[in-house]
Amino acid sequence: MVVLKNGWVMTSAALVCFFITESAFAKPVMPVEDRQTNLEQVIIEALQDEYRSQAGYDSILEKYDTIPLFREMKESEGNHIVLLRGLVDKYNISYHDDFVVPAATSPATLQEAYKAAVSGEIDNIVMFEKLAERDGLPPDVKAVLQQLGDESRNHLIEFRRMLNSGR
Repeated sequence: MVVLKNGWVMTSAALVCFFITESAFAKPVMPVEDRQTNLEQVIIEALQDEYRSQAGYDSILEKYDTIPLFREMKESEGNHIVLLRGLVDKYNISYHDDFVVPAATSPATLQEAYKAAVSGEIDNIVMFEKLAERDGLPPDVKAVLQQLGDESRNHLIEFRRMLNSGR
């Protein structure tokens, strides 16, 4: 038998049950400030990646501007940016477009361009999956990240198809 600070008396069995319910089953709640920081990090990371992808397609289009698929993908990246900018506005995230996008170089051959695009889409799929798994994200943010991951899967299919066609 144990006497608690508040004067209650508990048997050892009740004490064990008390501690189990209080510790093992209590899900930790992320503080609001941490959730906001996490939300900001996730959205900004995704947004900056979309800008980098768009810049990558720009560099490919400098050399292969007659390939419609690259033009379509650049437009798609622009649509992704619009989606993410909507989240920036909705959640009042401080963000400026003046970050430096690393210069991308044009691949030497069309096959190298397709390989680079395949690699980039695989990286995007992994990134979007990891970002969507973060704790404390609102459902609409998770939905956008999942949508972008699904679109990257579709892009991957197209780029693999072109790569395998030998065109």
